[in-house]
Order: sequence, then structure tokens, then C-alpha cells
Amino acid sequence: MEIQFPQTIGMRVVGNKNAMNASVTDKKTPWGVESSKDDKKEIEAKLAKQAMKALRAREKNKAHVEEMKGEKDEAVNNFFKKFGILKKASVLLQYNRINDSWDEICKAAQIMQKQKELDQEKQRKLESDWQAKLSISSIETPIPIDKITAKDLTPAFLKELTKDGGNEPATVKLYL
Repeated sequence: MEIQFPQTIGMRVVGNKNAMNASVTDKKTPWGVESSKDDKKEIEAKLAKQAMKALRAREKNKAHVEEMKGEKDEAVNNFFKKFGILKKASVLLQYNRINDSWDEICKAAQIMQKQKELDQEKQRKLESDWQAKLSISSIETPIPIDKITAKDLTPAFLKELTKDGGNEPATVKLYL
């Protein structure tokens, strides 16, 4: 058992008496503000709005997840299709059917071109989104942005990129 000061024990007794004396019919909320039926309705309306907002956010996230899943499934299917075609080309080449083999390789190359175009479009969209978020004017880099590594981000490189524009080197570094 813990030893307590008499004042602490007295405060607890007084607090318990006050709690027992408070009637259940008081209109006071736990934080001590009187409430009425109108206040309760307002609170319920706010809670309903928040619940609807959360539900819409969940639906939006579900749609986004489904979209991303569709993109990933398409990429996986293209991968399997591409390597299936290349395997077929390999077999045709073993049987000395060179022209048929090259036709199959061309089909695989077309799939690769489509994938590369989609990747470039995604990269352009991502770049424009980040430029808008960071309020950066267009930046011309000597090498493609997706090829820039952390080792490339030297102060001299950042200074060269920001010499003609009004962009800060730290903002450009964050962007890259």
C-alpha cells in the first residue's frame, strides 16, 4: 500500500462526494458546458459530415488502388507476353526459321516501345506535379532526370542548373 499525504486523501474524498451528489439529469457534458437538444443535433450533423467525408476518401482510395492494380496487372501481362514471344523466337531460330524469328522479335519490340512510352508519360506527369508543388520553373538538365543519382547532385551541378532561373539550389535538389 502506498503512503499518501492527508491533503491528497481529503481531495479524493471531496471529489468522490461531489461525483456522487451530481444528479444524472444535469445537462452538463463531461467538459462542463451545458448542452441542449439543438447542440446535440449540431454535433450529430458534424459527425455525419465527417463520416461521409471519410467514406468518400475511402472510396477514392479504393478507386486509386484499383487503378494501380490494373496498371500493375497490365505490366505483368506484358512482361509475360514479351518473354513468351522471345522464347518462341528463340525456338524458331533454333530451327533455322530466321525470318519468322525476326517477326516475333519485332512483336516483342513493339511491346517494349509501348511500355517505354507509358513510363515516359508517367515521368512527365510526375515532373509536372512536383514542379507545381515546389513552384519551380522548367529545368533543363544535361542528362535525363531519372538517370540522375545522389552522387551527381554536387553543389557545382546544382549551381549550374540554377544560374539562369530564380530557383533555389535546395529546392532543385529536393525536386531532383
